[in-house]
Amino acid sequence: EKKVIYTWNKYQAGEFNDKIDEYIKEQTTFDKPEKEIKASIIKVSELMSMKCEPINWIIDGWLMEKTICGLYAPAGTGKSAIAQALGTCVSQGYDYGNKLKVQERYKTLYVACEDTTNIFQSRQKSINSSVGIFDEAGLENFLYMERVGEDNRLCSFDDATEPKLTKFYYYLEKEIKHQNIKFLILDVLQDFFGGNEIVRSDVNYFMKAVLGKMVKDLGVTILVIAHPSLTGQSGHKYSGSTSWRGGFRSMWYLDKLDD
Repeated sequence: EKKVIYTWNKYQAGEFNDKIDEYIKEQTTFDKPEKEIKASIIKVSELMSMKCEPINWIIDGWLMEKTICGLYAPAGTGKSAIAQALGTCVSQGYDYGNKLKVQERYKTLYVACEDTTNIFQSRQKSINSSVGIFDEAGLENFLYMERVGEDNRLCSFDDATEPKLTKFYYYLEKEIKHQNIKFLILDVLQDFFGGNEIVRSDVNYFMKAVLGKMVKDLGVTILVIAHPSLTGQSGHKYSGSTSWRGGFRSMWYLDKLDD
């Protein structure tokens, strides 16, 4: 095929005008109206004169209020059981073991994508006995949502369009508001994340514009349960882009002790 090279003079003469759309791709990324950009700028001198809210901990020294925490563990280590027990303690205001000191009661929602209601119920009976909960009516502060077999993505990623929040995101947001949830447990990450875990932009958007949006808009604290990769199990303890590690305010890793 013969290659045609257009010079600047010929372009000015109009010979290239009818072909320009085929050669120039219009970039619209920065053409959005200013009204779509939301940001506030304030002088630091004025900022320092305002009241500074104290930093609160759900679990003293471990889990900061209104942040996102990741709990990573290989399959079969009991991470869901530990997260459920932790949710139980946080909802009741009980310390979890000897080291995890719970500061107060937080209404808790556990969203389960792997374990069915029967498994959750059976596990809860064991937790109640271990923790010392004999009046199960007191568990009204702990809510459970089964989502096994459902599409649980909170955000969809399409190469041709910008990421979009899903119907399930808005449903979950509505329930969090309606139930006044303050502690949210998502089990597991792979069900809620609809992007590519090694693509930094996908991970960053999910952590900050999806989960971060929940934290900012709803005032919740989020614990996300996740599986590490095979490499991660022996090395960095997670899976995918380093933006996962950077996006979590705190990260916990659970592993089995050597025999």
